[in-house]
Amino acid sequence: MSVRERMDQRAQTRSMEQAVLAEMLEELRRGTASMALLRSLIDNDVLTTRVVLFDSTGVWTESFATRFGSLWVANHGVAGHDVTVLSGPPPTGTAPTSGVGVHVVRGATSAVVNMADGQYTLIGTAADRCSVQVFTKPQPPASGPA
Repeated sequence: MSVRERMDQRAQTRSMEQAVLAEMLEELRRGTASMALLRSLIDNDVLTTRVVLFDSTGVWTESFATRFGSLWVANHGVAGHDVTVLSGPPPTGTAPTSGVGVHVVRGATSAVVNMADGQYTLIGTAADRCSVQVFTKPQPPASGPA
């Protein structure tokens, strides 16, 4: 191979390396921008916070693209109007009262419910309200008046 052919080959290799590096840099920039956006949405570990007004079915469900670590539920219903918190989708038939992924928040109280899932369901009394905060990480167990 002549000196000129080697120089052409090296130039071609450099050009290909620069193209690959430029693509890698662009992907890194896109990834960094995406991560910054994602981080800004969950910087304080809160996915959402809301007040739920139970409709006539008494069932509320919410799902996320990511798994959550815990919920804080404040049941604003009166004593005797419990809210059952379930991991996952609404059950078919009657709501479970015990078991894995089941937690009961009594009327006029609040509780932190640690569970890892991408969806939760609340089952309460029609027309009652409860406040819900969903966190990306587990929270220290706590309960008390709503």
